[in-house]
Amino acid sequence: MAQTISGYDVVAFIKKADAPKGTVAKLVPYQTSDTFNLKRDSDTTKTKTGNQSKKGTLETEFSLEMLNNDSQQAKEFRDSVVNDEILDVWRVYRKVKNDKGNFKAYYFQVKVTEDNESNPVDDDSTRSLSFSVITDPLEGYLPLPDEAKEAMNFVFKGLDDTKLDPETGETITNTTTQGAGK
Repeated sequence: MAQTISGYDVVAFIKKADAPKGTVAKLVPYQTSDTFNLKRDSDTTKTKTGNQSKKGTLETEFSLEMLNNDSQQAKEFRDSVVNDEILDVWRVYRKVKNDKGNFKAYYFQVKVTEDNESNPVDDDSTRSLSFSVITDPLEGYLPLPDEAKEAMNFVFKGLDDTKLDPETGETITNTTTQGAGK
């Protein structure tokens, strides 16, 4: 049965493309939204025997917004635009899994083309990022390392004592620590 996908459940992970082998991509903290568009133009030429269509190249657009923060990921976004560095991006659908328990994701490489910071006096500081997508996106399913699962559990479950069962990969919550200080 098909299910709807909440924007809340689509998250981005990044790392520098030239990071040492074995470096794990990190969840973008405080992400508030992203936009991901795929489009392909085609040209049609009228001929005496009928229309002939020629497909254009695939164009991918990606942008992201987040609360401003001092994370390593936020620094890597700034470094990308200042130093013309390439980032690896994974857009992960945390509620869409295959029968092996792997998460649906898109992988592509980008360069940050704009990093706009907004600092209103009466609200949170935010960053709006625009990207030049330099590779065609690859769609598939991927396993997430425990560190990434724990980061998502922290972000999406709050400050409870959340851990992963090493055998099943399921979330274990220690309810004895919830409500501490009451």
